[in-house]
Amino acid sequence: MMTIKQRVAFLSRMKRFCIAFLFVPCPLLFSQESRILYQNGKHKEATTFLQEENIVLNSAWATLLARSFIHASYRNHFLTKELHYCSLSAGWHLKGNLLFSGLQHDGYAPFGRLQINAGYGRQFGHRVGISMRFYYDIEHAYRYPSRHSFTFDIACATRLNDKISAGFVAYNPARLKYGFTGTVIPTLLRINGYYTLNKKICIAWGLQQQLPGKFDVDVGVCYAYSLLCLSWVSAFTYTECAVRLSVKAWCVGMFARYTYRLGFVPECKISYAFGHEK
Repeated sequence: MMTIKQRVAFLSRMKRFCIAFLFVPCPLLFSQESRILYQNGKHKEATTFLQEENIVLNSAWATLLARSFIHASYRNHFLTKELHYCSLSAGWHLKGNLLFSGLQHDGYAPFGRLQINAGYGRQFGHRVGISMRFYYDIEHAYRYPSRHSFTFDIACATRLNDKISAGFVAYNPARLKYGFTGTVIPTLLRINGYYTLNKKICIAWGLQQQLPGKFDVDVGVCYAYSLLCLSWVSAFTYTECAVRLSVKAWCVGMFARYTYRLGFVPECKISYAFGHEK
């Protein structure tokens, strides 16, 4: 069992590691042969840039990847020092199967939530992927005992044809509780999809319901040209714009989200694809 000082030191190291992981690859040289994470012979380039953003919410999209991947992100909520979000995740393709794991921390060293997850997914044919992911949560607060929770999600994603893709995820469908005996962990239901107009332009949409909680709708568009991709998303609660750049096997993104009630949320993400294509 870690002491409070050990826990603070561990979370601080994790934060520094994620920040370093995000910015070390930036000086790499550009290449016309650069590949994006979702590169696939039949799938359109603009669509693949947007789908990469959904791995965190819907792991089934990862089953349709052409290659294995490592993904990291760093986000600061409303420019306050107490509300940092760091994540690191990876997925490995093994003959049609996908093994993936992840680590996220929301908050800062004295107060926050550490989440560890692992799961399994499988691709059926070339168009359908199904996955299941398990989560172990540790909520920590200085001078208070930690609260431990367990839950899971189930997800699916499909390419209906060369132009239309759709996915669905249910987080905590069993209505498990915080600390196993506390209040119920909110259930999250989300369905989203993409329509590819052409190789450069893609339209995205999503419907999300939290139980108990709010209902949200988001609509966006993505434009990809050469190594760059520009996107814009608008929802009931926020508006977001982003710029992504593919550099060899790397894909780097900078995001700016404005929530209508609370303010500005900057974020940066990076993905690295490795291994042979399926």
